[in-house]
Amino acid sequence: MEKNNNEIKQRICCYSKEFDVDLDYQETLEPYNDEMLKILRSSVSNSIVNFEYNNGALTVHGKTKINITYFNNSDKGISSAEFDEDFEKTINIEADENSHFDIRLCTKYNNARIINPTRVDIHNSFSVSVKIYSDKQCCSVTPKDNLLIKEKRVNCISYISSANVKSEFDDEASIPAESPAINRVVNSFSNAVEEEVKIVENKMLVRAKIIISILYLTDNNSFERFERVIAVNSILDMQGIAEDDVAFTDLTVSGLYIKPKADKNNEYRSFEIIGELLVNSAVYRETELIIPVDAYSADKNSEPVFDTMELFSDYAIANDTVTEKFSLKTDKQKISEVLDISASMSVNNSVEIAAFVADENSVNLISSRNKTDLNGYDEISVSIISSDYVIISEDEIEVRVNLAYKALKYNKNSFNIVNDVRITDGEAVQSPALTVYFADAGEEIWDIAKKFRTSEELIKKENDITKDKIDSKKILIIPGM
Repeated sequence: MEKNNNEIKQRICCYSKEFDVDLDYQETLEPYNDEMLKILRSSVSNSIVNFEYNNGALTVHGKTKINITYFNNSDKGISSAEFDEDFEKTINIEADENSHFDIRLCTKYNNARIINPTRVDIHNSFSVSVKIYSDKQCCSVTPKDNLLIKEKRVNCISYISSANVKSEFDDEASIPAESPAINRVVNSFSNAVEEEVKIVENKMLVRAKIIISILYLTDNNSFERFERVIAVNSILDMQGIAEDDVAFTDLTVSGLYIKPKADKNNEYRSFEIIGELLVNSAVYRETELIIPVDAYSADKNSEPVFDTMELFSDYAIANDTVTEKFSLKTDKQKISEVLDISASMSVNNSVEIAAFVADENSVNLISSRNKTDLNGYDEISVSIISSDYVIISEDEIEVRVNLAYKALKYNKNSFNIVNDVRITDGEAVQSPALTVYFADAGEEIWDIAKKFRTSEELIKKENDITKDKIDSKKILIIPGM
């Protein structure tokens, strides 16, 4: 039969895998840094600069920013140092040159050890998540002449595009007038929270707030905490996205650099804050497809010809908040004061809790990584919108974390789609003008119509039926076409 077809197009994930990367660096302090006595905290952030795919090799170029907080040799006080490193990871993958890549980094852990007072060894462990999407399409037959088609409506979701962008920010923030002047920055925690995502044709605007907590030592040799909220807007160019699409974003603060700034009286009473917000986003589109699942000719002997296509169907999008409680314990030190505390998202949607605590004699960092119930999704965005804590004993802190998340779960199902109807006998066949049929319970009107080469609509109208199946045994009048 001469084809009269529509095209069904979807972008489907055909490859998904994580690759572990372990890197070691040896860093030397700058001359202006105090020599190291003991490391208190090391933190690492990894970001993608760009990637390229050639002849079966995917090469990811990235940057690592390292910060260490340590007790120094000069006055046994706390100092900090920053380092930058570039990295490159090549992965052998077979992909089509027209494939769409979604590549993300996830820091797993890091540690640092002192080699000598001016040199430190840092281990950086992270994963590279690679998803490859391909454009799939097939033809579906459409009504023509005496061709009758059974159609099924399928709700599905299709990947459209992904992108990552770095948005630089800088700010200056003054401490309260009554506070003692700043001596040195001890540590900083940061958390990025999504405020709004707006999509227009081919572009996405992400509004975020970055909450920065600064722990510093004053001229009076006391610890103070200072918090600053910075608004950052990011624009992502994403070809093919549209207003009603669904976006999933991942926000990470990277390369945070904070230093005291002197005023006109040469007192350090403000902070200069410089950093980057890394925005990773994936965009999906909800669609309703009308798929022909069977077809026949009303006037000739025929059989349908099928094509097979996989679709992301049976999907659900969850958009909710959840509160989790975690415990943070010390080994030996008694907690007399919490100087600063942070909750941040970590690998596999776990929550990393870190706190600087003090007793009568020392300051230490305690931390823990805690599982959440936000796993098992195909795509997810998670933000920590707030957190608080209470000291419940001399060695334990209870931390309550409020999480906002948007999550997508789908099944990849295979559908048989009619793309043609083959005529098996060219002789015209007349359907009977009127026939009596004894129908059994559970029979489908479509199957009965196909048997007599008539249409569902005519059978339903003639017998005053509205359903697609027969409820109970019934005598039907079958009209001809």
